[in-house]
Amino acid sequence: TEGPARAITVVEFIDLGCLACRAEIASLTALRQQYNNQVRFVSKLLPDNDRALSAEASLFALIAAENNVYWPFRDAVSLTAQEGVA
Repeated sequence: TEGPARAITVVEFIDLGCLACRAEIASLTALRQQYNNQVRFVSKLLPDNDRALSAEASLFALIAAENNVYWPFRDAVSLTAQEGVA
């Protein structure tokens, strides 16, 4: 969760092991940067249990969240999607 309580909340459900989901991170990051003071952003992890990478990426995301670096971690994951790393 990023940003204070606001009238509008954007909730994403994301599988960090899915290339299509990771490809969308850049556009959502742009929205976060533009509207961070007006909109609350929430990210919900929704790993696909059939993909080993999904579970691992979700675990790392939870660790990043515990260390207050979830959003930078999530943004960095999108770079691997752009490079075609699955």
